[in-house]
Amino acid sequence: MNRSEILKKLAEIIKGIFKERGEQVEITEQADLIEELKLDSMEVVTIMVKAEFEFDIEISEEDISDTLLSPVSNLVDYIEKRMEM
Repeated sequence: MNRSEILKKLAEIIKGIFKERGEQVEITEQADLIEELKLDSMEVVTIMVKAEFEFDIEISEEDISDTLLSPVSNLVDYIEKRMEM
């Protein structure tokens, strides 16, 4: 799976969170999920769990931080590396 495919699938997961809120957002690699889009801790956990399932990876609790989610490109990088393992 290439970087653009990872971003597309990840964007679908994130957009689903906002759809539940009744909001629509555009997700780019530069999007800041914490400061700009104001995700709460439960939404972050939901994204991580869905990403683990979607990409068949394990995301370590120690790795989950604001830096991992801001910007989205950091999470894409992380997923790419985990998929290579």
